Amino acid sequence: PGDSVRQIAWKRLGASDELLVVQRSSSAPPRLHVYVDLSTPPADLRFDAKLEVTPAELEERAIMMAASVIAEADRLGHEYALSIAGLPSRTVPMRRGYWHRERLMATLAEIDLESPRKPMPPGFASNDERSAIIMIHPGRIDTQRSPDRAWHWSATRMTDLLDPDEAPIERDSS
Repeated sequence: PGDSVRQIAWKRLGASDELLVVQRSSSAPPRLHVYVDLSTPPADLRFDAKLEVTPAELEERAIMMAASVIAEADRLGHEYALSIAGLPSRTVPMRRGYWHRERLMATLAEIDLESPRKPMPPGFASNDERSAIIMIHPGRIDTQRSPDRAWHWSATRMTDLLDPDEAPIERDSS
């Protein structure tokens, strides 16, 4: 009911007594844009001193979080993009698939944390694409730099995101 007569699969109707409709489009996959905010110089990062980590370790954690989110988005078949604020790098556009994931992982691996930082320009994370936005911050979260609909994650809380029931990773000692 409600489908056009032109959409009926007439040849299939001859093989069975069941009406089938030809579906000519597929749903678009969910989309995710990952932003890594490295615009604050490491010496200026604000975080709880009780964490016993260095600012450089927090930035590395933020990069690892971005890599993990991208890997999971790829595993789930989502489209995803990556933008890095504060360092000279290009925004990698929305795509999906093995080669796209590898390109984003290479972009994250090439980040030079010794480079001077540039402030995040206004509207940097104003994403016009229809996608979920995850902002990953190495230190305390600053929600003023992104759209209202963005999810904010801090590398200071990375251990809270780990699954406590998951078995620890075995390291090869050789």
